[in-house]
Amino acid sequence: MNLYRKHLVTFFVLLLFVATSVIITASDEEKTKYRSEVLKELVKVEAAFNQSTDDKELRKEYATLLFQTGDFWKAKETLNPLLRKSKDVEILILGARLSYMMADYKGAEKLYSRVMSLVEEGSKEYNSVVKGLALTYFQTHQYAKVKGMPEIDDFRSHIDLMKKFPGKPYEIEWGNKEKISSLPFEIKGMLPSMKVVVNGKELEFILDTGGNLFYIDKIVAEECGLEKLVSKKAKYAYTGGEEVDEFLGRADSVKLGEVTLKNVPFTLAEWKSRGIQSDGVVTTQALKEFLATVDYANKQMVFRKRSKSGMKKFKASIKGKETVEMPFVMDSSHFMFVRGSLNGTGGLSYLVDSGLAASMPFVGMDGLIEDMGLELKKIEGTKYSWFKIGSLGMGDLILNKPTQGLAGVVIEKNPYWRQGFIWDGLISHQFLKNFSSWTIDFDSMTYIFEK
Repeated sequence: MNLYRKHLVTFFVLLLFVATSVIITASDEEKTKYRSEVLKELVKVEAAFNQSTDDKELRKEYATLLFQTGDFWKAKETLNPLLRKSKDVEILILGARLSYMMADYKGAEKLYSRVMSLVEEGSKEYNSVVKGLALTYFQTHQYAKVKGMPEIDDFRSHIDLMKKFPGKPYEIEWGNKEKISSLPFEIKGMLPSMKVVVNGKELEFILDTGGNLFYIDKIVAEECGLEKLVSKKAKYAYTGGEEVDEFLGRADSVKLGEVTLKNVPFTLAEWKSRGIQSDGVVTTQALKEFLATVDYANKQMVFRKRSKSGMKKFKASIKGKETVEMPFVMDSSHFMFVRGSLNGTGGLSYLVDSGLAASMPFVGMDGLIEDMGLELKKIEGTKYSWFKIGSLGMGDLILNKPTQGLAGVVIEKNPYWRQGFIWDGLISHQFLKNFSSWTIDFDSMTYIFEK
């Protein structure tokens, strides 16, 4: 394990941004349940529901269990017949949550707005709805809509950012008629590193889908003249769980090859003082503005316009090539989840975090490890452990070869149920890099991998 220890000391989890709060949290009872236990409940409820599909309570229970086990698409399909006339707050909030996760933001806004009139101000449900609406406006760049919203603790800094942000964010200017930009990258350490121009200054950013807004080091941000709008505290894996001061702000422009984003939200983080060498990070919110491709084979990022013409050009580029598609959902502000498998067990829920800078392709949550009876071995000189993996999969992409997984990584309490559904593990760069390219289609909420 000396090689692993070296990688961990040098690169480990520098960019694992798992500090963002979620919309719905699980109850204490749910936190103690393993996936195997919930699946037993699901089998019983599914059988009962199939015998009595008109039973609204059974339908609600069935949809809830599907959601908890990560079958979000079937959960939404099951719940849909109840949503039109229901005044059940739990049903409407779950329906709104599922709509949000599948990027049906109009549907999410409509459902959350309905719930607002049914819940008591200041209640847990009320706060959940306010946050759900704020996240919806955040994703759709409707920042002005939060100005009249009530104050809540959860997601407060981002709500404050939207209230103070001048104008509309992420205006796009293309440098060519094709509306395609190719940005070369190098693999430095373990992650793709690329040249990004912020407010006219060329910087070195790395790629990390585990991040929310563009990240930039606080000192570098001052040199580039970024505007600070909101101060906040945060803790990350790379700070060892220590709470640090940071800011939310804006840059006038961010140039990614031949495309420029104007009026761009940023997180100004404590970064280089922690030993991290990059100036900043290209994150999920940045990729979301485009039909974005991580082209591992040609060592470049490709940004296309999110449009029918952009998709047509992309499909032409992969014509005749072997590809694999899979649906994903996006929870909270930026957490992308897919269905995965481990050692032949499928139906698991994986966060896709391309920025996990470690030598292993997978991080297992404690609940998964305990439920599957995986044997842990300590990594000398660290607080982390590792375990053997026979096969690892994401959708229909399966790596059928022995590898290892990490444990004890995520800093939040009880991450297994942290999202309100079972979070089994995290897929890292070491898995993703095995494929020729990875394209994220935020319109259809689909990943397209080229083998």
